[in-house]
Amino acid sequence: MILKSLYFNLDRTEYPNEYGYDLLMKSRYYCNYIERTVFKPLKWIVSDFDRISIKFSDTAATPNYDVNPFKVLCIRAKFDKKEYEQALNSNVADFFIANIERILPSIVTDKINLPIAEIQNANKQFVLDGYINRWLYKKKSSKNLKATAFLYCELTAKTFNLTLQIMRENNLIYDKVILVEVPDPVAYHYKFKDLVFTSHSVIVTHKLSQGNLIEIKI
Repeated sequence: MILKSLYFNLDRTEYPNEYGYDLLMKSRYYCNYIERTVFKPLKWIVSDFDRISIKFSDTAATPNYDVNPFKVLCIRAKFDKKEYEQALNSNVADFFIANIERILPSIVTDKINLPIAEIQNANKQFVLDGYINRWLYKKKSSKNLKATAFLYCELTAKTFNLTLQIMRENNLIYDKVILVEVPDPVAYHYKFKDLVFTSHSVIVTHKLSQGNLIEIKI
């Protein structure tokens, strides 16, 4: 199996659901960065799981794990609430980076083989890049309109932002955030699909409905 995704969560029997969901959402921009820059290009082969879920708990003295029937490597690890809430006042990604580098090496065995060095290198790059997780989702050009359109996705600890840029004859004629959602793929992934040029406009299509997210006349 190929390793695809990484999640942080909190034991909801110990903490309110809202508090746990907030931690999950705040971790997504870091986890997505690891998924995009490490897991996806590396195509790391593992034995019997394709996802990693780290669940913080007050009762997990040391990290322990099992693989559930849904092919998820479930890791229980000690939650430092004070450290987490201090990180909320600076950069919460530092909390997740520190914990991933503490937890994952401690569970590596012959059966649990993980790309530790590659994750550590990605962590360093993420910090050097200013904790920015931004990527080009789609690029299309129109010879008739002499224009090129770009869709950029960006995840932060608080939001998912979709930006549309349009260049025409080397001039930037449009550059705006056209969609803002919570950083949860369930909330945003179906709201945009493609870039389409008409004779006079650029359209960002919707993934599920027949309508469009936006149409910009140029």
